[in-house]
Order: sequence, then structure tokens, then C-alpha cells
Amino acid sequence: MCDTIKSIDNFLYLHGDFMFYTSKKNEPIIIEPCASEYAAPHKHDFLELVYVTKGAAKHYVAENESIIRKGDYLVIDYGTSHSYKSIDDRGFEVINCLFLPDLIDRSLVHCRSFSELLNHYLIKMSVRNMYVNPSNYQFRDKDGKIYMLLRSMMDEYNQKAPGFTEMIRCQLIELFIITMRTVTRDSEKTDDAIIYITDRVEKNYMNKITLTELSHELCYSTSYLSLKFKTATGMGFTEYLEKKRINEACRLLANTNKKISEIAFSVGYSDVNFFYRIFRKYAGASPLEMRKKYSSLHN
Repeated sequence: MCDTIKSIDNFLYLHGDFMFYTSKKNEPIIIEPCASEYAAPHKHDFLELVYVTKGAAKHYVAENESIIRKGDYLVIDYGTSHSYKSIDDRGFEVINCLFLPDLIDRSLVHCRSFSELLNHYLIKMSVRNMYVNPSNYQFRDKDGKIYMLLRSMMDEYNQKAPGFTEMIRCQLIELFIITMRTVTRDSEKTDDAIIYITDRVEKNYMNKITLTELSHELCYSTSYLSLKFKTATGMGFTEYLEKKRINEACRLLANTNKKISEIAFSVGYSDVNFFYRIFRKYAGASPLEMRKKYSSLHN
């Protein structure tokens, strides 16, 4: 066990960032139990899952203050300042799980938020269907399932048997899904029209889909459905569809050897030049540049 929880942060500050640390260990994740009375305000350029295993402390995240106790856990988002101080002298211990989103999938190399990670096709837990914003939210492990998953993940991390990273990935996904179920609305309470549209995009993004066609099928005016969809998702239909296609293209670039032209066709673009323009718009790089970046990860 490290002497203080600050030892991880001190290492990061003194020897570079988390990317440097994990690249030296050829790992996209750190899992360590730590004990401390105090952690000064700090931010991270990665995601941090912290689970309290002993004691209680005042926790300050952004501008909010709360008491965190044994069995509480949070996922601290990118760039969020947080700190804590033990409320007594009985000790305060946590399990710290620091990780990069591309642990889940290499196509998430540019992901910079927990909400974006949850929307990934391997998790599919949409934040728009949740009662709360899960980033920095204080969850409670009522039945001990989360603790058991973290202990198993830590055992895998320490033993490093063949395939340990894949095991940790699976357990982390399970942990997130179990957690998000506790704050997700019943699907029956979600607008049927929005479910219909997002389901159509999920299953048919590679085909021609227009909001006009969908509005006819749902018996709504296109303008009304457009406003309804943007209110529910935070983006217009075209942007939603394009992001879905580009996310799928990123997944294929990261995990297959398909030609870029094949990928363009498979996600719904018959014009490869247009695909390049849309891809750069959302990914900030060309498909070839992204493929090279994916191939260099954790090598």
C-alpha cells in the first residue's frame, strides 16, 4: 500500500503526466489502495475512480462539499478539481483506479469525459436517460458488488496473468453498467419518438436516413420533430447521425485492417472525399492520421 494517496499524484506531478507513467509500464490503468488524511486540490488529465474502503472525509469537488464514507465511490472527470480531508484521526483509505478511456477501446483516444465514455458502443448507457450527471456524482455501494469487482480488478492488476488488461476492461465495463442502472430512468418514461429515432440510427446508420422520412413515419411535422430531438439529445439530427457514423469509423480504424474507402462505405458514405471532410470535422484529424495514432497506443 502506498503511504498516502498523494503519492500517486506526487509521482504524476514530479515525473510527468499519467500518459508518461502508463507508457513506461505499458499500461493504460493504475489500480492502488491508498491511505491519507489529506489530498490537496488537484486536477487530472485522465479519469479517476475512487472507492472509500475505510473511514470518512470531507470531499470537495468543483464547488461542492460532501462527506464520503466507506462504501461510497465516484468517477472524477477530466479537468475537475477535487480534494479531501479526513474528518477524524481513525484513518481514511481508498482504492484508486486511474485510467484512460482508450482502455475500453482504442477508438476512445480523444475521449475527454466520463459521459462520452458511457455512450460508447461497448457500454451504451446514455447520460440523457439518467436522473443525474454521473461525472463526479457520489454513488453508494449498497450490496458490496462494486467493491468485489474492484478487488478482482486489483488482483488482476497485481498478478498480471496473460490477458489481465482484457479482464480489467470487462470488469470495469460491468462496474459502470451496474452503477448507471441505479440512476437511469425507466425506458417507458422516455419519449417514444426519441427512442424510435435513436434506435433507427443505431441499427441503420450505414443507410440513408432522413428526419423527413422519420417524421412521416411518426406522424409529426419535420420542424416539430427536429426541435423535439434537439431538446432531448442536445444536438440536431444530422449531427447526431454524423457523430454515430464517425464513431463507428473510428472503431473500425482502431480495430480492423479495412481500407479507408471500405470503412467510408460501411458507415454510410458513398463519397470518400466527403467522408474525409466529415471525419476531420468531428475527429480533428484525417482517417489515416487517426489509424496511425491508434496503432501506436500501448505498443
